[in-house]
Amino acid sequence: MRPIRRKLQLVFQDPFASLNPRMTVGRIIAAPLIIHEPRMGQAERAERVAEMLQMVGLLPGHAGRFPHEFSGGQRQRIGIARALLLRPDFLVADEPVSALDVSIQAQIVNLLLDLRARFSLAMLFISHDLAVVGHLCDKVAVMYLGRMVESAPTIELFSNPRHPYTEALFSAAPDPDPDARRSRIILSGDIPSPINPPSGCVFRTRCRYALPACAGEIPPLRHVAPDHQSACIRDDLTLQPAM
Repeated sequence: MRPIRRKLQLVFQDPFASLNPRMTVGRIIAAPLIIHEPRMGQAERAERVAEMLQMVGLLPGHAGRFPHEFSGGQRQRIGIARALLLRPDFLVADEPVSALDVSIQAQIVNLLLDLRARFSLAMLFISHDLAVVGHLCDKVAVMYLGRMVESAPTIELFSNPRHPYTEALFSAAPDPDPDARRSRIILSGDIPSPINPPSGCVFRTRCRYALPACAGEIPPLRHVAPDHQSACIRDDLTLQPAM
């Protein structure tokens, strides 16, 4: 797996728990080079670390500090620097901004956009924040109880949702316009256990559009429009978009 691991890297949700408090920032960021480039000299490693720190908006002098000396946003920048040091092809960003203040979230999202373009990265961005998803992602996959229920390009999904769970997510998202009045969809019932999910469609026990037929078989993802897939048998529904 080692040749594959250097091409696949991960940015974690908690920027503090993912950094070793006993290691300096320089050692933390250099760890991938120590593992994958053991013959690289110490001076060259230090140069690569300094270059990466500058790319994520930090200073080369920060390499000698420890994680507790940084803010949450700075620590997430350190995690991003470590993940991108090997120039991977694919980056998994697992809720990378959920633990940060809103003002800092915007900085990290813009940094990820810039680095994605600079390194030609493919990125899997995992988030429950629809505003961030809409700003960052080219294509969106919606999951409920471990199953993908809808997938489409971002603009298409936000303007024309085809699954009731996607509609419910959009209705729950806060609107920046204080005068806007949205029709909030309140899902009834408790979330089923993923160990013992409902028969048929896993969302049917909380869906206001459910029919008896929804309990029959697990609906597969199928094309409802070009490059737009949905796992719902109700093609007759007109659902509320995000905007």
